[in-house]
Amino acid sequence: MRLVVATLRFAGLGFALRLQEEGHDVVLAHAGIQDRRLEDNYSLVGNGLVPKQPLADLLRDRASWRDAVWLWDENHSVDANEWLRSEGFRVFLGGRYADTRVVQESVGRLLPEYRRMRYTGFGDANFIVSRDGIWSFEKCERFGYSAHPNLFWSLNRAPLGDTFAALVDGTFIPDFAPGFGASVTLYMDHPAAGKVVQYPPAVARDIYPYDIYRQGDQLLTAGYYGDALLLACAFGYTIPTAWEAALAVASSVRFAGRAYRLDGAATDFPSSPLRRYEALTAMGYI
Repeated sequence: MRLVVATLRFAGLGFALRLQEEGHDVVLAHAGIQDRRLEDNYSLVGNGLVPKQPLADLLRDRASWRDAVWLWDENHSVDANEWLRSEGFRVFLGGRYADTRVVQESVGRLLPEYRRMRYTGFGDANFIVSRDGIWSFEKCERFGYSAHPNLFWSLNRAPLGDTFAALVDGTFIPDFAPGFGASVTLYMDHPAAGKVVQYPPAVARDIYPYDIYRQGDQLLTAGYYGDALLLACAFGYTIPTAWEAALAVASSVRFAGRAYRLDGAATDFPSSPLRRYEALTAMGYI
């Protein structure tokens, strides 16, 4: 299978690598950035790991990629996305719908619009569920949030390429493991390029990279995406055991200025995932 991962900030780098590991023909199509101060760092991300091309070049040569699945990792290059859809290409995520930023009570209220526009992909919503209603904050369609590797790596039991193709073609049948996926974001306290990243081979498939590249036999930081360097992902049958497993992966990763949170399964703060899950269950939403 051939796949194009269209990216702006390399949120889809981890998916591109996993698809390549499965034996698929993958290219990471970068849209480019406007901030010239970060161009050098931006150009490093993914080098030596997966084939890269400017998205504009692939669009110009799109006839040779007619059989590919095109994946959009967040809301960018909307015109290009809609152009491909109008020409019958197989496109997953992104597009005009993602660009409207419509917010209602929850993503579920947007289903008529999803259907009308034949949208394929995810809608992430931040909202509070309470007895007296649903209070929305924001919505977006970025594909690469920690929830997505958790869903497609930690819980999904089918090959990633087959899953994406089935989602685009409308033949998807869910096959997810019972339990929970957990992830912890690792970042540098002072982002910099050229710092060595090390982790044991045993956890390689539990790592979702955002901001690294390969030079020779070393993985190095690109220093572009300051908020996240990589995700450490894991599975567990309960939220605490999944979190403990994710922390075990994170603790095995080494790089300069490594930092990550430790309280994902704690209950002494208002936004505790465990307490929120218990509340949703008690209110009958889960």
